[in-house]
Amino acid sequence: MKDKKIRFIVVLLLILAVGIAGYMLYKHKNVQEQVPQAPVFGEGELKDGYIPHMPVEDRERLAKQKMDATMFTSSADAAGYVKNGLDVSYNISNVPQNKFPFYFTVSVDGKEYYRSPLIPPGKRMDSFKLEEPLKPGVYRASVMLNVLDENNNPVGARELIIKLVSE
Repeated sequence: MKDKKIRFIVVLLLILAVGIAGYMLYKHKNVQEQVPQAPVFGEGELKDGYIPHMPVEDRERLAKQKMDATMFTSSADAAGYVKNGLDVSYNISNVPQNKFPFYFTVSVDGKEYYRSPLIPPGKRMDSFKLEEPLKPGVYRASVMLNVLDENNNPVGARELIIKLVSE
């Protein structure tokens, strides 16, 4: 009788050990599948700026230059003030650290009231004249900044929502 109990316990322990080993193998396999793999490129194929025979340091430098060139910072007031329905007092600048110029448009309720000339890095505007008069009131206006590269191709845009007060 004692011999049967020992056999039963040994068989039970073997089954438990096999179950634990199976679970550990399953878990290990799933962890390996979750590890992201490096992208594989075909011979001579280019993917998003990848240059197959360029050293890693050069590729990283080019990627940083590309990213730095598209970084854009502006300085702008949160509100603009309109006198006589047309003359706007509003400060907006293209900081010297930017690489590209921008122009901006001012719209109220989807209607464009002003389009600026190009503002190069390091320059600012502090006033302009609307194309159509704006009736007295307080408006929620959209100031859309459009960034252009050296060939006047768009490279980015940013929308600012401002308060526009017309007297």
